[in-house]
Amino acid sequence: MLTYLSSNRFFGIVFFLVLFFSSATSLRFFGSVGVSELGLFVLIFGLFFTNSIFLVKNRLAWLGLGLFFISGLLGYFFHEEKSAGLLHTSLAYFYVVVFVFVSYFYLVKAYGHDGGYIVFQRHVKKFVEFSVLLYLFGFFIFFFDVTPLLSLFKVNLDFPARFSAWSTNPNQLALYLAPIPFLYLWSIRDDSWGLFRCFVMVLIFFLFFVMALYVRSDALFFAWVFVFIAVNFLLLFLVPTSSNRSFSLLFMAALFALWAFKWLTMYGGGDVVVKYRAQVIEQTESVVVAVNDMQTSISTFIYTSFVSSTTPSFTGSASTNTSASTNTSVTVKPITEKLAVSIESDTDMGVGMDKNKTGVRKQLWQNAFHVWLKAPMFGQGPGAFSYLDDPKVKHEAHNLWLDLLTQVGIVGVIPFALFVMFLAYRALQTRNWYALAALCSIGIFSMAHFVFRMPIFWFYLIVVYFMTQKTEIHKAQE
Repeated sequence: MLTYLSSNRFFGIVFFLVLFFSSATSLRFFGSVGVSELGLFVLIFGLFFTNSIFLVKNRLAWLGLGLFFISGLLGYFFHEEKSAGLLHTSLAYFYVVVFVFVSYFYLVKAYGHDGGYIVFQRHVKKFVEFSVLLYLFGFFIFFFDVTPLLSLFKVNLDFPARFSAWSTNPNQLALYLAPIPFLYLWSIRDDSWGLFRCFVMVLIFFLFFVMALYVRSDALFFAWVFVFIAVNFLLLFLVPTSSNRSFSLLFMAALFALWAFKWLTMYGGGDVVVKYRAQVIEQTESVVVAVNDMQTSISTFIYTSFVSSTTPSFTGSASTNTSASTNTSVTVKPITEKLAVSIESDTDMGVGMDKNKTGVRKQLWQNAFHVWLKAPMFGQGPGAFSYLDDPKVKHEAHNLWLDLLTQVGIVGVIPFALFVMFLAYRALQTRNWYALAALCSIGIFSMAHFVFRMPIFWFYLIVVYFMTQKTEIHKAQE
């Protein structure tokens, strides 16, 4: 048992669960504890058991972390502004720090050896494939509004017109998806490409982009637009490489997906979905009933085998409850004339639905800038400091850099900014355009959201760091 706990396979399985459920924030056991938090504690135990916890000896990393927290503490004790969400933000930072170090420990342990770069590449491929398959399944039952399956698999419906899968907020899912296409292209860059393989890749990416567009995140949409234009221009005119074909296929799939999205939301495609929705629900009803019957049978078996044998006085009531629970019914919504998936966007170009989002963010950014000027060196401490009309009602600025400046000031932002610039420099130095595209996608997305305390954001930064570590094999190939 202990040998298995120290194996890379065990770490890989638990690590993937931690990553996936770090964005599946609507699945919680109680309060703020979910599968991700429990999995992280398991990884910590495994790393202590294998002494991998002592792998990080980078003094610059410790120095940057120290500056960030010292600046935050100084800002908190000498701040002029009161914040909102102080405790929540502080706990989130603590969780992220633990997550970052555990992620780094795990990746060094799993891939920090000869040939580890190739293994890492294969595991990134598996991570992307499993994630895409899970989310495509959730998107299928969301798209056709299959109510029984939505309830059975706990898909979040707090935003009926936006696909959020198992995330509390659709923007959490948008961040999860942002670098996925570029990570996958990197993971398959050494594979052989035939005509059939190209067709399959375009089809898979087409479905992926349609799903991502239904997250209805303009930040995600415009991040991809910028990356596609910039990277394709770079590869076609400045540094022609073998990456041209893969990025061109990706761009083609994205264009087809955008056309399909606009057709479904603006030009009558939603009526086609309504037409086929009844057939999909009819086919899934039998599956849901079978699953519910199986759950009832298992519950009945456990009750009669263990509970009723120890408490015979409740046998009669047990049989009554069993007979009542076997009467399984499936509630299906009536077919609507216009599904939520066919709601038009606020602009012809974008994919979102909030007509006032630009004005609101502009006001939040301006107010956050004024708050930062009151304590430019060390910030105001953890929490949200921006506001709209009432200065007493605090909001996040919805911008990574402005939120950080208000919290930890210039002293706390400098280490993080240097780390990001180092990653960009490494990507350019190693000509790893996939890593550069992934970094740019999450960087542009973060201009409209405060993602600093999200574990998946840091995982992607660490992945880019490992992606840009060139091995002797890849140096020889290039």
